Amino acid sequence: MRHTMKTLYSDLRVDLRKVVVQSPPPGHSRSTREKNLFIGLTVLGTARVSGGLGEWQIDSTYSFSPLTGLINLHTINSIQPAPHQAAYDALRASFSNVFGLGGNIQPGGARAVDSTRA
Repeated sequence: MRHTMKTLYSDLRVDLRKVVVQSPPPGHSRSTREKNLFIGLTVLGTARVSGGLGEWQIDSTYSFSPLTGLINLHTINSIQPAPHQAAYDALRASFSNVFGLGGNIQPGGARAVDSTRA
């Protein structure tokens, strides 16, 4: 995914928003060594074609093996806005310019993301 993003965007930057170690609640049947790690990232970049700024918030959870301590599951909880949305916006902006539909559509433009959700 990183190589694809570098092809479409320049000046990529990844910022760490949130890190939370999640343990099972006391008295839970799971091992107390079983842990999850929640990671919240913000990815920013400039679209190579349009020059518009793009921003995504990616939330992931890593589950670790209680026996080895190695990651045994990586879950992507959410990517906001959805990756296909930027492609749709670029296509819509191109058609708008070609067919003279007007409007101020900027492909690859940054979108407001609710950072209080995580």
